[in-house]
Formats: sequence, C-alpha cells, structure tokens
Amino acid sequence: FSRPLLIKQFARRFRDAARQFRDGPDRSHTSDCLRRSIGHIPAAPPPNYLDAIHSRHEDRLMESCGVWLIEADKAGLIPAAYPELRALIDFHRQEHMNHEPLPPGTRARQYRCPSNLFQDIVGGHGVAARFLGRGADGRPQVELVRERGRVKETGGLMPQLVPGHLHQTRVARLSSTCEALADIIESATEGPVVEPPKHDGSRPKRSTTRGEARAKLIAALTLHHKYADGSCLNLAPVGNNRLAKAAQVSVSSASAFFEKEFQGYEKYRAVCRDTGRLVAALKLLNSEFAPHNLYGRCPADEDDRVAE
Repeated sequence: FSRPLLIKQFARRFRDAARQFRDGPDRSHTSDCLRRSIGHIPAAPPPNYLDAIHSRHEDRLMESCGVWLIEADKAGLIPAAYPELRALIDFHRQEHMNHEPLPPGTRARQYRCPSNLFQDIVGGHGVAARFLGRGADGRPQVELVRERGRVKETGGLMPQLVPGHLHQTRVARLSSTCEALADIIESATEGPVVEPPKHDGSRPKRSTTRGEARAKLIAALTLHHKYADGSCLNLAPVGNNRLAKAAQVSVSSASAFFEKEFQGYEKYRAVCRDTGRLVAALKLLNSEFAPHNLYGRCPADEDDRVAE
C-alpha cells in the first residue's frame, strides 16, 4: 500500500474505534453474542448480560487499538515529534520480555502487550496515595488522595498532552484518545521522518505567537457554530481534537482553551444546549459586547434620575 493510503486506513480505524467507545457495540454484534451464548435473541436481554457484552467488546477494542499502533509504527506512521509515544510502543512490542526472570529484589513488573500499550496512553490506571507511615505489623499505611470528590487518578501519556484529560469520564477518555491518535497518524507527512530539534539548553521557540492560538480557536469555534449577526445556526458542540485540527493548533492548546474559557469541555457542552448562553459566550470571545449591553432594560441616563 502507498503511504497516503496507509495513513487514511489507520486514521479511519481509530476514528471508528472512537465511535464504538462512545456508542458501544452495534446491534448486530450484540445479537451475535446472544445467539452464540443462549441460542436465540430474547426480546429483553438481562441488563447484566448486556453489560458483560459491552465490557468484553471494550477489552477487545483496546487490544485492537494497541495492535494498530504497533503496525502503524512499523509502517513509519508515528512522527518523531512524539518520542514518548514511540517509546511506549517499543516497550510493549517486546512481549518476549514477559517470560524473562525477574531481576533480584523485584516482585512484579508490567506485562507488555497491545492492550496495556493503549491503556498506558489513555491514562488513569494509577491512583495517587499519601504515605502515612508503617503500622504495628510493618505494613505501609496509605491514604488515597481525592480530587473533585473522587480518588485522584494518575499515569498515562494523554494527560501529559491534554490538560484536564483525566477529568473526563472513562468513555470520553477512550474515545478522545482514539481521535488524538488518528490526528497524530494523519500528521505523518510524505517523505523522510523529520527528527525533532535537539535541545541545547536554550528555551524552545513557540510555534505561535502569544495569543495567536486563542485567536485561531475562537475563529474556528465561531465558524463551527455558524455564528453571525447575534444568532447561532449550529448548536452541536465541536470535539476538542476536531477544533484543534480546524484551527491548525495543537490538541493541548484546544484543551487549554476550553479549560480557561469555559472551565472545562463538559461545561462548554452544557452551554451549547442553551442558545442564549452560547450566543453570549461567542459575543464575549469575539469582544462584541458594547456598553449598552450592560444597561439592561433601563437606559443609562435614566439610572441617575431622582423620583419627583
């Protein structure tokens, strides 16, 4: 296959996986599972059985994503600009290391496989804990760290690239990771792989001038919502990765934009459900509010009148 065709093929696989993570297995897959296990398709399958089907489907999908990443790397479709991603792929590709004896003093080690590769990218597979000392039996005593009302999760490559990634639901993390991987593969251009610049201790140059990424994101967001003359013709929220691609900025810049301007992507989605709030938000972002917008129903010159 030609390089452009491979790029298109792998990107399509990850975007389809993102959809499946969001929507779950399609009706035909669920029906096949029911037919194989109980011989027929009941009118109302038990909810716990459907949960089991979805869970197995998710596990297989994560393994497939890891396999595709390894295959994409072999085809040279992972740009050198992502050394951490390439290092993870290289680590989990060496499955023969799982059978090597443990080094002295080591009780356990991470199992190398495609599924764990994908989970290492998604993140959230670790938890933060505070060491409290040792008990009378010598065992360590720890306290789980909580953040926003739940145990603080850690680990993974995506949280390093996209601030606020671990604040999303598990399904949103899985689907957004697939979208990001599709974007990365689509950025693999023709020709030889360009190595990232070596760091000589000097501060790296910014890819955009200060404020330029924000201006591009506002323009792309305005265009997506078809905002003009104080009205919005499109209330559907735009995805983080899709907005970054439209604005030609990094995924992390788009995520930081939603975090700063809307206090998170989920709150932006909530704003999209209210036409008035969305129009107001776009007015603010485009600096279109005039002083008369602050007067309310009473003109400014009437505020200071003294009742006779």
